[in-house]
Amino acid sequence: MEKIDFSRPFDEASLKELCEKHYHEMAYGEKCDWGLNMRYICDNSFRLKPFGQFLFWCDELYVFDHDEKYREEHNSQAAEDTFGYDFEELGNVHRVIYAGVATTFVTDEGYGIFTGDVVTADDNPELIYAVGIANGEYALLSGVGTLPMAEHHGFKVVGSVFYDLSWCDDYMLDERIAVFVDELRRNGDSKEIRVKVEKTPSFAQQ
Repeated sequence: MEKIDFSRPFDEASLKELCEKHYHEMAYGEKCDWGLNMRYICDNSFRLKPFGQFLFWCDELYVFDHDEKYREEHNSQAAEDTFGYDFEELGNVHRVIYAGVATTFVTDEGYGIFTGDVVTADDNPELIYAVGIANGEYALLSGVGTLPMAEHHGFKVVGSVFYDLSWCDDYMLDERIAVFVDELRRNGDSKEIRVKVEKTPSFAQQ
């Protein structure tokens, strides 16, 4: 089985390519690599799935879940289009919102940092940054520029760019980060923006 280099940055597009390449292993419940964790939003909360337990269908993210409460949400067409038939062994395939991937960085307390998080760093704790990808590496994006994440330390997660969500919002993560950074550029690192990013994921299902 191919070993995936999960130390390199992953975005939605590269995750989708991996799923398409390894659908055979996924169909038999084989995990191509336990070190690549994807974050998603379901039932108004962040959750995690390792690679091999999610897929992209029609550019939307679906996860496999054995919880019976998702049986009515099961999308058999997504499973059939991906694997050729509906794999009941994988659980219920239901749509969720993509909310980033685990980076190789952690906070001072040892908690993992994900793309889409909003963080501060020791060099200037008064500034907030969105964690994203730039120039082929994980980076800190703000209204005043982009910094390589590897050159900084002392990270603290203060929130995320996932606020005021709705199912009709089809922003990809990169677009959501861009909107957040543009707001920083126009308004500065204001108290109002910090209040926004501190919100837990919230959206009205439609």
